[in-house]
Amino acid sequence: MSGNIVDYRAHVASELLGCDKPHHLESYFTVYDNLLARSDVRVLQIEDPEDPGRQRVVPLTYKDILNAANVLRVDSSLTPKQAIQRLATEPNSAYAQQQSKLAILIAVRCMFMLDSSIREGVGVREPWQEDERLVDFVCKSFPKSLELSNRALQALQAQKSLKAWKLKIRSGITFKGTDNLAQHLLLDPANSTLYIFHHTAFLKAQLARLQAMGFGKEDGMSTCLRM
Repeated sequence: MSGNIVDYRAHVASELLGCDKPHHLESYFTVYDNLLARSDVRVLQIEDPEDPGRQRVVPLTYKDILNAANVLRVDSSLTPKQAIQRLATEPNSAYAQQQSKLAILIAVRCMFMLDSSIREGVGVREPWQEDERLVDFVCKSFPKSLELSNRALQALQAQKSLKAWKLKIRSGITFKGTDNLAQHLLLDPANSTLYIFHHTAFLKAQLARLQAMGFGKEDGMSTCLRM
């Protein structure tokens, strides 16, 4: 691993996850690196790929993603449109409109492991709408039930006996990893597939950061996003 890779991974791990051990985040950086490598409007479908007037977007750097993440962290009430405008007007910024859009979407993926642009797939809810605040989008991605159903209570009571091999052998369920945290433990009944968010190091880093900063259960989502 080259010094440059170590350097940028250390910055990203520290700024986005509050983690000083980037070597523990290999699977996370696989996603991160793929996002940067594909930083093109054709891939993320931000603009019409058939538009002959579309200008090619220069690939983003990790510093661009950190700048975008900081814009979102400072104000979680921003809508996508507002966040893009805010990033484009940052001091010493030379972002094109397409670059700003890409940077904001990738920052959301890297900060929260949420795909804000997808429109189809198992358990996928609506993408981040143009007039929707970031905090509302995140809350929408993790809806809460006001009360537990009887079936949910029974499942919690029996969780010690709930084994992956039992689900596979007795119910014919297969398991598939997902990089989208909103899909964790979602079942695709058509294919008997259960999606598992497999970035445990990411979750541990985020939890440790919140605990170190004194985040409590009584704190709201806006406070959590600032942290």
